[in-house]
Amino acid sequence: MIVRTISSARRSRAPSPASASGRYQKIDHCNAPSIILTAVINATGYRTSFPFLDPGLARQALGDESRPALYRRMLSPTCPGLAFAGLVQPIGPTIPLVEIQARWLASLLSGAMAPASPEDQRHEIRRHHDIQRRTWLDSPRYALEVDYRSYARQMTRDMARGRAGN
Repeated sequence: MIVRTISSARRSRAPSPASASGRYQKIDHCNAPSIILTAVINATGYRTSFPFLDPGLARQALGDESRPALYRRMLSPTCPGLAFAGLVQPIGPTIPLVEIQARWLASLLSGAMAPASPEDQRHEIRRHHDIQRRTWLDSPRYALEVDYRSYARQMTRDMARGRAGN
């Protein structure tokens, strides 16, 4: 139902409500007429979670959930063997970037590319977090944000050299 509604463009963004009441959500606005809605979607926050992982393992692997500590946005220096492919929000296309991630992981797992040392991984994570803070707001909303071109270039360069790292 919601996909049909969204695809047929029968939705709109309303101004902030002054009050809401009733089963079908009568919304009263300060500077707009009241409206009756059959559904209200509040998109007010973003939180990444991994309910399929033990909470202790997730905390150990990711570090601070508001800014995951993953080398090349995929690997945890504290949990070797655990990878998070596709856990990015690129400025640019997602699917091609995840395909590059898959090739990068395949290169690493097959031995075609040597891994970076744990210290180099931690250094790259710190550098990435610094770039994020300077580029986007220092907010959990941007914790997974990457620039498509620079991130794709890093992974492609790693694979071409046969060595992950700087």
